[in-house]
Amino acid sequence: MPRHGKVYFFSSGSEANEKAFKTVRLASRICNQRQGKYKILYRDRDYHGTTIATMSACGQFERKKGFGPFVEGFAQVPHCLCYRCPFDKNYPGCSIDCARAVEEVILKEGPDTVGGFIVEPITAGGGIIPPVKEYFPMVQAICKKYGVWIIMDEVVCGFGRTGKFWGHHHYDVDPDIITMAKGLASSYEALSATAVKQEIYDIFLNDTSNPEQQTNFSRDISTYGGSAGEHPHH
Repeated sequence: MPRHGKVYFFSSGSEANEKAFKTVRLASRICNQRQGKYKILYRDRDYHGTTIATMSACGQFERKKGFGPFVEGFAQVPHCLCYRCPFDKNYPGCSIDCARAVEEVILKEGPDTVGGFIVEPITAGGGIIPPVKEYFPMVQAICKKYGVWIIMDEVVCGFGRTGKFWGHHHYDVDPDIITMAKGLASSYEALSATAVKQEIYDIFLNDTSNPEQQTNFSRDISTYGGSAGEHPHH
């Protein structure tokens, strides 16, 4: 992962996705360019974990039933299943409205408040839904336009399970954060990870001689968690 060289380890996919959410939210507090961008978008039919926060980003109502209320700051976008198109259209004459809907939700929620979009490269538990080839390039262009980090949940698809190392390698997309679990240790141990690009990691670096920056680092710890590489502040 040459572009995602900063990695934090956990023991479940849910924790890896929680770390991604916390990274978006802490950056919205300490980075001037991202002030207030704390909201997370998620896709209908996608699944991201079993904690309250990851269930808040769950697009499968059956898994959420009875566990609410959920965390504020999460908003759903339509799924990308052509067979049962949420817009009652047919590909390719559909304008890829499932991708364009991401921009509509960003505008509805407020571009200054949306910081991340978590998505499975190929929806797994929600029906095995591979998006059309135009989907992710369009989504990425929209996210870049509004400064929204793409969180690629590779817990199910990663490590060759789709024929390529990452599920998103089937598409023209360069996510900002990648989360992973299952294939990382093949069930030999409970292991997951969150990997970020250098520019995201750098937001949390501090000048310890500057009192105003001494509280900027990520205070995220877990019993079996740990970072690979440099300490997040120096």
